[in-house]
Amino acid sequence: MLARGRYLELVDDNGWEYIRRHASTGVVVIVATTDDKKLVLVEQARVPVHRRTIELPAGLVGDELGTAAESMERAAVRELEEETGFQAAHWHLLFEGPSSVGTSSEVVTFFRATGLSRVGPGGGDSTEDIVVHVVSLRDIPAFLSQKVAAGLLVDPKVFSALYFLGAERPALEAPAAPGTPFSLVLDQTQGPLPFIPRTATDGGVVWEYTVVPDHYNPYAVLHGGVVMALMDSAMGHAVAAKVHAHGRVNAAAQMNVNFLAPVRSGTLRARARVVKIGKRLAVVEAWTESDDGTQIATATATHSLLP
Repeated sequence: MLARGRYLELVDDNGWEYIRRHASTGVVVIVATTDDKKLVLVEQARVPVHRRTIELPAGLVGDELGTAAESMERAAVRELEEETGFQAAHWHLLFEGPSSVGTSSEVVTFFRATGLSRVGPGGGDSTEDIVVHVVSLRDIPAFLSQKVAAGLLVDPKVFSALYFLGAERPALEAPAAPGTPFSLVLDQTQGPLPFIPRTATDGGVVWEYTVVPDHYNPYAVLHGGVVMALMDSAMGHAVAAKVHAHGRVNAAAQMNVNFLAPVRSGTLRARARVVKIGKRLAVVEAWTESDDGTQIATATATHSLLP
């Protein structure tokens, strides 16, 4: 034992120094969503990083007087209501794992909470100042990007929640309408980049992307490849909307892009429409605009129609 405080102790185990908690029996983290597909997040100031952070509701187990025998699930129920003001009708265990294997012995236990009802204001106990955010799943990328741009940090456990929610998507989402190209669901993120199809009509489609700093190029502006991929996705969707109902598929054969302006933040909208469609090829065009209407890029492409 190297040092001991009110809540933590510093231990040397055969030359490896790490921290362990002695004032609680565990940590719970809650992935809670409302019936209308919104994720419950909390925002609070964290002294060790001297920043405000975006996190999942979470808390210590058995840290209060007389609660040494508190179960993990009971602590999760208590923390969700205390921090967010929500109660959940349904609970199940997701998994448990270490939070920082190199510096701490702490193991966190994740719970899934659904069937939420609001029973109080939340905000935490007398020692906490928590702001509750209830964010639509489709708006999570934009929300997190805005918070990071404002100087906040995002707890990586938030992305663990998105992983589990992604695995649930077949159950969470309404089935796609018959004939929807590639079973795309509007207003839901598609693919590895946070691209969201917003509208799809016979006249064209609109896809959106909210700029993420991780996608900057070395010059601290959005990488042109992301803009190109956004337009490629929109153009592929526009062609598919024309041919899918006839049992045909399409694949890009050629694409030309003109980049018109750099972009660092905000939401981009790529609009695409089919210019001409034949027996074997389709010609399609797209253009991308920023929030303020600035033209960011234009593109044209030809798509092969198969079979």
